Amino acid sequence: MDDFNEQVARLQQALEHVERTLEGPALEASRSLMRAVLDVHRRALADWLALDARGVPPVASLPASVVWLLAIHDLNPEPFEARVRGALQDALSALPNAAAELSRIEGERVWVRLDEGPAQALGVLARAITASVLRVAPECVLEFEGLPEIAEQPHLLPVASLVRRREEVSP
Repeated sequence: MDDFNEQVARLQQALEHVERTLEGPALEASRSLMRAVLDVHRRALADWLALDARGVPPVASLPASVVWLLAIHDLNPEPFEARVRGALQDALSALPNAAAELSRIEGERVWVRLDEGPAQALGVLARAITASVLRVAPECVLEFEGLPEIAEQPHLLPVASLVRRREEVSP
């Protein structure tokens, strides 16, 4: 089986291809099909979660694919802020002498303030925090304060591009 991140990348490419190549009724039909598939997934996940909310394992112990799917459907059983704070603590506990704190949270955008240090060490810390947070909150958009420009940062398909918020769903 392909790596989950490869599957997400293929999904993103397919969505971009459809948006670029289809027009009018064909594009609307494709969008309608995608909405219908997501509605079916959302309903199944909601039903699964409703069976026994006490039996749902902590998000950190779920496979990345399940966490991502829950985020797409805005069904994560743990509050966003709690997941982000826990992931930040997990990242910091894995890196001795590292220090960072949540500066603020606005919706799905999170600002993390890094303590001073060598650029390379701050880059390692930022990547560790990014990986840890995206593992449990893939819908999160991270911003780092006190971070010099770094090279690669892990990323997944921005869930916000697929999420249909509850207030957008018409009965």
